[in-house]
Amino acid sequence: MLDGRLFDKLEAIARFVRKDSRPFGGIQVPEQDSTSRIDATFAFQAQSWHQCIDHRMRLTKVFHQKDNTFIEILASMRTGVLAEWHIKEFRKLSREIHYDDGINPTQLFPLKAQVKQHNLECLGKLEGETRVYKAMDARGHDSYGDRLTIIQAETLLEKLVCPKEVPLR
Repeated sequence: MLDGRLFDKLEAIARFVRKDSRPFGGIQVPEQDSTSRIDATFAFQAQSWHQCIDHRMRLTKVFHQKDNTFIEILASMRTGVLAEWHIKEFRKLSREIHYDDGINPTQLFPLKAQVKQHNLECLGKLEGETRVYKAMDARGHDSYGDRLTIIQAETLLEKLVCPKEVPLR
């Protein structure tokens, strides 16, 4: 995960170097949709890592965990090499959960498309009429105070996490 302050600095540098006030100076940032897959990489896997970093350290002491089996599994996950028994240990944790209070637990999904699909399935199980609420968007200003063009505003809106429409029951 990229630190927010570093993200802001990289974005500002791109605008400065390209002399362009658009986000990242107009550099196309790859987008991911539900049909494509971009493999995640760590910073130390970057091609420029060894040119930029002179001193490397490997932290080995674990402070927040006491279970040696769990520590070993986490270490294997960090290197991306899981043994079959690691996977079996994780699968042992899978179980059907029932709550008597009628409140379903929160579920996490890796892709927005999966979240949307799950939410629509749950909405379909509810009784009543569906009401759709639409966002009312207005153009704003960039970090220099200049009013965004319609194209810039639409581009930014497409990248937002929030949907243009929210169906509720």
